[in-house]
Amino acid sequence: MIDLKKLSVDANFHMKKGNYEVAIKNFNIILEYDPYNNNALTNLGLIYINKANLDLAEKIIMKHLENIPSPSDEAIIFNHLAVVYIRSSRIPQAIKLLEHALSLDPFKIETYYNLTNAYSVFGNIEKALFYSLEAIKINNSSSEAFNNLGSVLNTMARFEEAKIAFETSIELNKNNPEPMVNLAVLQTRMGNTYESIKIYENILKNLPKGGKSQEGVIKFLLSFEYFKIGNLDKGYKFYEYGFHPNIAKTSSRAVARKFNKLLWDGKILNNKTLLIWREQGIGDEILFLSLLNDFIDKYKGTGNIIYETDYRLVSVLQRSFPSINIRVQAFGPPPEFNAVTHDYDFHLPLASMMKYVRPKLEDYKHQKPYIKLDPFQIDKFKSRLTSFKDKILIGICWRSGNIDPLRNLHYLSIDKLGPLFNNKNFQIVNLQYGDCEDELILAEKYFGINILRWSDLNLKDDFDGTFALMEQLDFIVTVGTSVHEMGGAIGAKTLFFTPPGGWHSFGQKHHVWFPSIKIFESKGENMEELIPEIVQYIKGFGISDQKS
Repeated sequence: MIDLKKLSVDANFHMKKGNYEVAIKNFNIILEYDPYNNNALTNLGLIYINKANLDLAEKIIMKHLENIPSPSDEAIIFNHLAVVYIRSSRIPQAIKLLEHALSLDPFKIETYYNLTNAYSVFGNIEKALFYSLEAIKINNSSSEAFNNLGSVLNTMARFEEAKIAFETSIELNKNNPEPMVNLAVLQTRMGNTYESIKIYENILKNLPKGGKSQEGVIKFLLSFEYFKIGNLDKGYKFYEYGFHPNIAKTSSRAVARKFNKLLWDGKILNNKTLLIWREQGIGDEILFLSLLNDFIDKYKGTGNIIYETDYRLVSVLQRSFPSINIRVQAFGPPPEFNAVTHDYDFHLPLASMMKYVRPKLEDYKHQKPYIKLDPFQIDKFKSRLTSFKDKILIGICWRSGNIDPLRNLHYLSIDKLGPLFNNKNFQIVNLQYGDCEDELILAEKYFGINILRWSDLNLKDDFDGTFALMEQLDFIVTVGTSVHEMGGAIGAKTLFFTPPGGWHSFGQKHHVWFPSIKIFESKGENMEELIPEIVQYIKGFGISDQKS
């Protein structure tokens, strides 16, 4: 006869130690004899959440909801299901569940933690701050409550207050790695790279077995810090953890596509076919695509290459890389994201080429533009800009399409570009994609200028046209959006202004990926101070004298 009580104690012990497979086995044995065992269902759900197996977690939790022991237990179960919903980007459903859980038990602090996280992800920072403070009212010695408060304050760019909150959280529980990770992230945002590395490495060194599920997340975050100081060996190694399931979708390298073919290991192809697939956003894709010519040179004639890209880049890339089969990315629906074509022998995510074709920092020297432009589009925009040939043509991009307090530190409002607008020798051309017409009209009225743009050019979707327009400009002035990578990819003079601490330069003072990009880095968070410096830099070229 099986002793279920003893088995439960054993399962709980292994779960606490991080021996999840043993715990899962024991909990499942218990459920064979007692299908609605509260302890087994609760902990199995938590284990699957920790393992980022959200489908199984949801299945177990839904079974638990069939037979709820008490209202208090119901609040716990709804919290667990809400966590699954948050991690699978079903935020409104998660909030609804959590508000119901709060009505069942208004003093359960976990509900306040999860409401804080849900509203943070949802973008309602005011409510996130409210619930984080309410959690501290319930228990002012809760490490997790102060950690959540720090996360909200960090999102609000209130860095010094966030630092105090994280340090308080660590002091209350020195064995919890989460506030330590958040403190390292904060140090990064404050420009303290070496301090951030020190914290991350200390976390990895002392990570308890139960925290192993976060090891990949920590290593991925650490990769950027090593890139910043030019340590490519460690940077490349840890960057490969970017597909870890516990990394938030907004921060991970890409959808973790599933293939029935092997990941390529850098060996000669021997007439085999390699599928390289896009990852991350358009800007990062354009950056990493600069690796393709190096790849072709190194492995020329050894096999066939297919590259799967965003539909908007197919024609551009087929013209730029005629020896590669360019096609639209294709994979099945979530959560599997299985490949739907199998006409290749190996596969490789795009950015993973770094370690194969540019293993050393010196391999980034002498990089050249790689985009081949459409002659028809060039002629079209050359004709449109002929009447402005006596002006310095300057393309501008001042923000991303996605805005929040942290991202705003990297962007400006259009009115802050005043020193550019006030120079009569400059003709401004819009490169800001998305809905920005109201901003352009206000700037024109306020500064008494005309900003060029064309209704038949979709800057977000028409890359042939946008690249051709950029090629006609004397300068591109931009914040950290895809516009700066696009300028670099065609060799345009691109003046990229940014807060300190970017990783793409690998610790160098110049842009190692694209020589035509000049970096203007602010001393702190105020990028507005860089605009007069950029104006003086443009004047230093004497282009207006040449044109006149």
